Amino acid sequence: MKLTWLGATAFRVYVGGAIVVIDPDAAAPDVDRGELRAGADRIVGLSDPALPSLDPAGWRPRPSPRATEDDLHDVEIARIAEAAVLIAAAGEPALVVLGPGSLPRFGRWADGAVIVLTTARESLVA
Repeated sequence: MKLTWLGATAFRVYVGGAIVVIDPDAAAPDVDRGELRAGADRIVGLSDPALPSLDPAGWRPRPSPRATEDDLHDVEIARIAEAAVLIAAAGEPALVVLGPGSLPRFGRWADGAVIVLTTARESLVA
């Protein structure tokens, strides 16, 4: 997994052989929006209502399959709260990007996840 922060809630993520761009319009003013979106397999918003929703308390990561060409770009992206996104690919830690709003309830899988806080989250950090 490679995670590039571009300001505020904007990220470019390379995970599971796919490039996912989160909140490209929130990137810093000096970031070229065309370059940011170039080559992206998916572009999503942190609060995008079109993303499928799931309950993170009951979610489980998929087991690592044997690597084949068909496994590339097999990335799960879902909303887990009002402004929170889960990105998961088999064989890699889950990525959670948390924006403003209420925190989701996490399951045991979160112990091995990469969790990015985009706003002050004193309650989670404590």
